[in-house]
Amino acid sequence: MIPTRSRISRKGALAQTFFDACEDADTDIHVLNGSVDVIKSDGTNRLIADVIAAVAAEERRSMIRRTKAGIEASDKWSGRPPAGFTRDEEGYLALDTEEFLGISHTIEHIEQNDASYRAEAQNLTISRQALSNLHQNHTERYLELNDENPTVQHLLDESELTAVGV
Repeated sequence: MIPTRSRISRKGALAQTFFDACEDADTDIHVLNGSVDVIKSDGTNRLIADVIAAVAAEERRSMIRRTKAGIEASDKWSGRPPAGFTRDEEGYLALDTEEFLGISHTIEHIEQNDASYRAEAQNLTISRQALSNLHQNHTERYLELNDENPTVQHLLDESELTAVGV
C-alpha cells in the first residue's frame, strides 16, 4: 500500500490509465480518505473511482474557467505589457508615452525611409526583432492603438494620444 496525500490525478484520462495499470498489475488501490476504502484489481468499486476522477477533472476545468474569468474581469494587466506600456505598482497597465511615441515614430520612419530595423532599434528599449515584428505583423494594430484591447484603448483615450503615422 502506497499512502498519498492528494488525488491520483486531476485529469480523467490519466486517472483511467492509472486504474488500468493497477488492474493489469493485479494491484488493489487503498483509498485513505474517500467514499470507498479500496478499488480492487477485479474492478470492484472501479465505477465509483471513475466517477470521482471525472468530478476531479471537472473541478479542474471549472477552476481554470473561473481563474480566466477573474483575470478578464479585472482591470489589472496579466502577462507582459505590450511595447510602449508598463505596469504600475498595483498591476494596472500604464502608458509609457515616450516609448510608445518613439516606437510609433520609428515605424513611420522605417516606412518612409526604408531604414534598417537594427539601426532604428538602437534608439529604442525594444529589440530589433520586436521592432521587426511590430512593423511587419502588427503595424496597423499598434498604430491604431490596439483597439482590440479595451484596457489599452482606455489608457490611450485618457492620454489623449491619437494614432501616429496612419
